[in-house]
Amino acid sequence: MGLANLVNIFNPEMIVIGGGLSNMGDRLLKPAYRVAEERAVPPSLPKRFRFVRAALGRNSGPRGSRFGFDEMKRDLGGPGA
Repeated sequence: MGLANLVNIFNPEMIVIGGGLSNMGDRLLKPAYRVAEERAVPPSLPKRFRFVRAALGRNSGPRGSRFGFDEMKRDLGGPGA
């Protein structure tokens, strides 16, 4: 239901599943897509909408955090920027 709400609010073409959830593969993605399709308002569900697993799998969260930290440090002119 939460993913259907995200689809209704943001009308994305894709939702990327990362972290530990991405290791569940089709066991997670197929039911999630089915529920989103059932509960999303039709104009909010683009024909090309899809769920995909993050390429970095369970490492996507830590790597994204590191990237964000490096960007913030650069913007602030910190050491090593």
